[in-house]
Amino acid sequence: MPKKSVTTDRKLAPVPKDLVFTNKIHARAFELVNDAAENGLTAPTNEELSNFCHTSHANTISKILKSLAVQGHIRTEKVNGCSRRFLVLHSGKKTLPSGSNRKKEKSNAE
Repeated sequence: MPKKSVTTDRKLAPVPKDLVFTNKIHARAFELVNDAAENGLTAPTNEELSNFCHTSHANTISKILKSLAVQGHIRTEKVNGCSRRFLVLHSGKKTLPSGSNRKKEKSNAE
């Protein structure tokens, strides 16, 4: 079972203070994507992002993700034609593909 990307029982990974976002909803969406990448979690779904950002329109999240990509914060990558993962450009870290059963890779430090 893949690790879930959304959790409320822990603090999310910090976002670098020098990053600039169009608005608070974009910053909040990035916060969740960044946390998933930092912690080796699966890519958040549009539903998870929508709930986290407190949006109710179905296409709002798609527009936010496109905007984050245009601003140079993330890149969305297709995996096997149906799954997606996010690359956080400032850190170079990636989320696990959505629907992935892979476990978090261990770092060399362990």
